[in-house]
Amino acid sequence: MALIDEWRRCPDCKRMIHLSEVHCPHCTPAPSASRMRLGQYLRYLPKSVGAGILITNFVLFVAMTLYANLTEQGSLLNIDARTLVLFGGKWPALAEGRYWRLITAGFLHAGLLHLSVNSGMLLDLGNRVQAEFGPGRTAVIYFASIVAGFTASIVWSYSLSVGSSPGLCGLAGAMIVLGLRQRSAIGRMIRRQYLVWLLSLFVWSLVPGSRVDTAANCGGLAGGMAAAWVSGLPGRSLLADRVWKGVAYVCLFLTCFAFLRMVLFIGTL
Repeated sequence: MALIDEWRRCPDCKRMIHLSEVHCPHCTPAPSASRMRLGQYLRYLPKSVGAGILITNFVLFVAMTLYANLTEQGSLLNIDARTLVLFGGKWPALAEGRYWRLITAGFLHAGLLHLSVNSGMLLDLGNRVQAEFGPGRTAVIYFASIVAGFTASIVWSYSLSVGSSPGLCGLAGAMIVLGLRQRSAIGRMIRRQYLVWLLSLFVWSLVPGSRVDTAANCGGLAGGMAAAWVSGLPGRSLLADRVWKGVAYVCLFLTCFAFLRMVLFIGTL
C-alpha cells in the first residue's frame, strides 16, 4: 500500500517517480530553487484536470452562496434546493429537454462540508489518474462519469441531486481498470486500494442522513470504467493520443455550452 501511496508514473516517459517530484527527473531537468515559488506553482494549475475542476466547483459554490444569502433562503453550510435547481442541479426539468443539467449538476455542491470532502478526494484521485492516463483521457473519463452518473440517477429517481461523487467514482473506476490491465502485484494493490475506497463510500451511503445518490455513483463508476477501458494508456499511439485530446476538447466545449445554457436559464427568471 505504501508503494502506491508514495509513487506515481510519469505520463511522458512512464517511469515511476516519487509523488514529491513536481517534474520527472528522467525526462525534465529539475527546476532551480528560485523557480520553486508559489507564483511559479500557479502556472501549473491549468495542466491539472483535478485543479481545473476544483476551481470551477469553488467559483460556482461562491456564486450559489452569494445568491442564497441575497434571497435569504440558504447559507454557506446548506445551499437551499431552489438555488441548486436554479444553478443546474439534476431535476425533473430534464423531461423538458434541459439535458445540460446532466453536466452542470456534477460541478455543484450542497454545502461547504460537501464541497470540502469532495475537493480533497478530487485532487488526490484526479492527480493519480492523470499521472497514468494523461490530462486528455482524464478529462474524458471525468466527463463520461458525470454524464453517465446523473443519467442513471434520473432513471432511478427524479429527486434533486448534485455533486462530483459520480466523477470521483469514475476516476476510482479508471484506477481499477488500470489494476486489471496490470497483471502484477502492483496491479492487485491498485485494485484492492480502490475497491476498498468504493466499499467505504457504499457503507457511508447506508448511514441515515448521508443523502448519497447511490444510483449516480454506480452510473459514474460504470461510465468511468468504460471510458478508461476504451481509451487505454497514452504513449502507445500518437494518433490515438491526438484523437483523445480532441475528444477532451469536445467534452470541454459541451461543458462550457451547458454552463451557458445555465446562465441563459437564470436570465429568464
